[in-house]
Amino acid sequence: MTAFERCIEALGQEGQALSKDETKQIFQKFTSDFPITNYARIEWEAVEKKYEITDVGALPPLFERDIPFYVLWNSDTLPIIQSNMHAIANAIHYVTAVSFGTWLYSPDLKVVVEFYDDGTVFFGKM
Repeated sequence: MTAFERCIEALGQEGQALSKDETKQIFQKFTSDFPITNYARIEWEAVEKKYEITDVGALPPLFERDIPFYVLWNSDTLPIIQSNMHAIANAIHYVTAVSFGTWLYSPDLKVVVEFYDDGTVFFGKM
């Protein structure tokens, strides 16, 4: 079983892989809202509000369960997953194991959480 398959399994019914077209649309919206550097990280200097996160478990209470969040990775071969922050936080180990750069993105709220392989986690809002 691949890391992506384990991620989908861990999210259960609250995680849905998007089609290629849906993935492309969400990724375009994401990069429109949050500029990405050449080394596949968010250009944090361009983000209005940003905070380093030390406890990912503190994120779910900030968001209603019915607000969709998308899981994106820095690989164009993987589909984006739609879920919610509560389910994602419960499966965060599986979500971040898929690729070395992971983003949780809500286009409705214009917020993002970036996980990077060096252990840093940032939250940003436009």
